[in-house]
Amino acid sequence: MLIGFGRPLDFSRGRQVPVRYAPLTAPVRIPLEALTAPWQPVSFKAEAVAPPARRVLLTGVVFRRAAAGQTQNVSAVCVTCTHEQCQVDFVAEPANLPRTDRVITHPVFLCACHSSVFDAMDEGAWVAGPAPRGLYRFRLRVGADAVEIDAVEEEALSAV
Repeated sequence: MLIGFGRPLDFSRGRQVPVRYAPLTAPVRIPLEALTAPWQPVSFKAEAVAPPARRVLLTGVVFRRAAAGQTQNVSAVCVTCTHEQCQVDFVAEPANLPRTDRVITHPVFLCACHSSVFDAMDEGAWVAGPAPRGLYRFRLRVGADAVEIDAVEEEALSAV
């Protein structure tokens, strides 16, 4: 099993490398009232600019991993597989998944093209399959009435 589930590692030091984010062209706002139920993904579209000046459109989902009121449990991930850029699907019932080395008891993202599996509980971390890493993450802030998504992992801009 890989340490860090596909997150960037600094092998010279044996620890995770800080994630670098690129700003979106405009922040995406999702009302908190749309995220009251756990494990109910809300889709959104975002735009960023990759150097030198290439427009990149990203499809993502934002979802709550726990009960309402626990704002630290909100995540946003890009639903493009990091393997060959197929769209991944949210799977609420992991009993229907292809076999993996891990017992999975909570929702995941599944790439139907090549069967990569990503852990929804751990912000899209890699679980199984040919994908080289976990799903690309969006940076978000939870406010009093909305979640604001303002950046995406830089690596997503060259892959998507």
